[in-house]
Amino acid sequence: MKCFLLILLSSWTICLKAQNNGNRVMGNIQEQTGEAIPFVNVMVLKQADSSLVKIAITDTLGNFVLEDIPVGTYFLQALYVGYQKYYGRMFELQAQDFDAGAIQLLSESKQLKEISVVAIKPFIEHQFDKTIVNVENSIVNAGSTAMEILSRAPGVMIAQDESILLKGKSGTLIMIDGKPSVLAGDALVTYLRSIPSASLSKIEIITNPSAKYDAAGTGGIINIILKKDKRQGTNGTLSGSYGQGIYAKASAGLNVNYRNRNWNLFFSYNYAHRKGINKTQHVRNFNKGVYGNEVYDQRIYATFPSDAHVPRFGADYTVNTKTTVGFQLSGMGNFINGQANNTTYVKDGNNVEFGSFATKSRTDNTWYNYNANANLRHKLDSLGREFSADVDYSHYQNTNDQIFTTYLYDAQSVLQNESILNGDQSGVLDIYSVKADYVHPLAQQVKLELGTKVSYVTTDNELRYFNRIAEIDYPDSANSNHFIYSENINAAYLNANKEWEKLNVQAGLRMEQTLAKGIQLSNDSVFSRNYLQPFFSMATNYTFNDKNEAGLTISRRIHRPDYQQLNPIRRYVDKTTYGAGNPFLLPALTYSGELTYTYHSSLTFTLNYSQTKNDIQTVFLQDDADKITIQTDMNIERGEQYLGAINYSTQLNKWFQTATEIDVWQSKYSGTLTGVTLNRARPTFYINSTNTFILPKDFSVEVGGFYQHRFIGGILEMKGSWEADLGIQKKILKNKGQLKLNITDIFWKNNSSGEVHFANVNSRFLARHETRVATLSFSYGFGKSGAQVKKRSGAEEEKNRVKVG
Repeated sequence: MKCFLLILLSSWTICLKAQNNGNRVMGNIQEQTGEAIPFVNVMVLKQADSSLVKIAITDTLGNFVLEDIPVGTYFLQALYVGYQKYYGRMFELQAQDFDAGAIQLLSESKQLKEISVVAIKPFIEHQFDKTIVNVENSIVNAGSTAMEILSRAPGVMIAQDESILLKGKSGTLIMIDGKPSVLAGDALVTYLRSIPSASLSKIEIITNPSAKYDAAGTGGIINIILKKDKRQGTNGTLSGSYGQGIYAKASAGLNVNYRNRNWNLFFSYNYAHRKGINKTQHVRNFNKGVYGNEVYDQRIYATFPSDAHVPRFGADYTVNTKTTVGFQLSGMGNFINGQANNTTYVKDGNNVEFGSFATKSRTDNTWYNYNANANLRHKLDSLGREFSADVDYSHYQNTNDQIFTTYLYDAQSVLQNESILNGDQSGVLDIYSVKADYVHPLAQQVKLELGTKVSYVTTDNELRYFNRIAEIDYPDSANSNHFIYSENINAAYLNANKEWEKLNVQAGLRMEQTLAKGIQLSNDSVFSRNYLQPFFSMATNYTFNDKNEAGLTISRRIHRPDYQQLNPIRRYVDKTTYGAGNPFLLPALTYSGELTYTYHSSLTFTLNYSQTKNDIQTVFLQDDADKITIQTDMNIERGEQYLGAINYSTQLNKWFQTATEIDVWQSKYSGTLTGVTLNRARPTFYINSTNTFILPKDFSVEVGGFYQHRFIGGILEMKGSWEADLGIQKKILKNKGQLKLNITDIFWKNNSSGEVHFANVNSRFLARHETRVATLSFSYGFGKSGAQVKKRSGAEEEKNRVKVG
């Protein structure tokens, strides 16, 4: 800790002493009449690859100045609503400033006579600090859900328990519009399955976040950003899709946005109907049974039809040139009626069947969620000082009625016994959050960011089980439970950033205090946590020239057990298999370092090392005497990962674009688990590629897929899986409409399979979901930009940066 503070102090001293040695690019933006246009976005782009170097906004006289531009070859681009994009000529910057002079913008009503620049916004973009998945630009992902899109995102994997892994690491933090989701496990999966692709704009994958972000997420952060139109006037998108796998899927959505000089109003409603399957085989070996070694061969076929409704409404209002306020209301209703047929064949050590039992289950699951946000953005001066604040409240409510009917058969399949178990589960989750951020630029390209955040979470889950005998339900106190959990996190951070001509340095420190308490009312047991932890981050980026740059990031992060991982309530599959939380879990702490080198802004090499203390992993516990298998989470003393990656993303020509990622890593786990020494490691690799082809007559084709080699996660050894996807798109209705046809997982090879051989556990499993689906989707964009407002508010840039939801 002392060492880190010395490094931070030294870096800060260097920042204050550095001098400005860059050149300037200047000019004036005006109409064809010669009248100045204020608040125009002007960008300096590299000639080699069109990557952004600097951006500025014209003042009230239409003037702009971009400072500290390194030596190189560039061109200018200017963007303003109601006018056509401006592309300037190439210019070379040496040891003097460049004056572009007067630049005239043409209104949208006039046609450009110059040759237009053809560019495809890529589905996947690799940036210095994150990977961006542009969902709107994907043909393959049309008609999918957020959960399905994540399964195809580069570096993202879905484990056998449907937890989300990032480059093989657990502890991934899921955010919605920049705000952490406290949902986890089944609750998070249900929520992500209820969000249709039509409501998504993009997904950001951040492996090493700065101190400004919450410290949670030892595996990194996945930020899901919802759509929000930024064009002037009234605009919107109408969408719908129909998919067919084993069962049908359908979705429909409407997104409307109205923006003028002061107001930005937005509304969306999306509906998704999906019916999927889960085919699972789980073979478990038990020792010391009545018949010696016994084998339970479990076969499950489950269906889960769901109907999700996702409304969203909000507004931003520009009070004056410096202040913007906004609010947003959103919600979700999801109704799931699942059914499962579960048959377990009981065999002896010679694989001879001597009995079986079958469980038929039905669940009626209802989820309600609503969120409210109020936000403020205030620009203190023209130098960049800015204050922002957000207040959020979220409420989640879940009811789940379950019934399990179990039939016991002998070796001749003659019914011996029948039993019925009823479950009545209800849960409530409330989240309160207040945060404030302040940005303070200093001299010589130094910027300070500081802020604070207070969040409070409460959850109340009650599960009551009943044994039905002769149509009468008798309480089952042994399986019932009532769990109440609360968590308060108080945080503050300081982040400093300094830019030189070729070097950028960022260093930050975040302090978080965690106060948590859990109560099991069924047995009056209580646990509590109270700890204060520092979390640092440091990042540097050095640009050698216009083709070569390198970066280094170092961070310390935490993975707090979520409420479902701590919740001891049992979640039954059948009478011999259930999942349950572990109230004795400790938070996991991760140190991570990453080195990157980028060539030509398209080819990136990455080396990463991470070390985690008290790593949280899914484990299976087995009771050989009672033939019970429990899936839960436990701490592993030490987890390590060594990773090397190559990313190549570029538009090779005007009709072909590719994005490919190759990850190679080794995971290692060591410590003592259930009294048995654990020491295992395994190398693995992962490939993800997306390729887009622009064809004549407004057709385009997307071909993609991934391959994940076998890997380990704690005591689990997961086998390899792969997926191939194909999509075709046709623009219609004067390019306002898009018709898309896609087939995902064409060969149906994206399944979850693996095995466990640890302590007394000896089992293997294979789970197949309905990932092979053919989907036809249609979207239509309506409306157009409103009349040009010449005296546009100076806070428009801030309005576009407002994050709500």
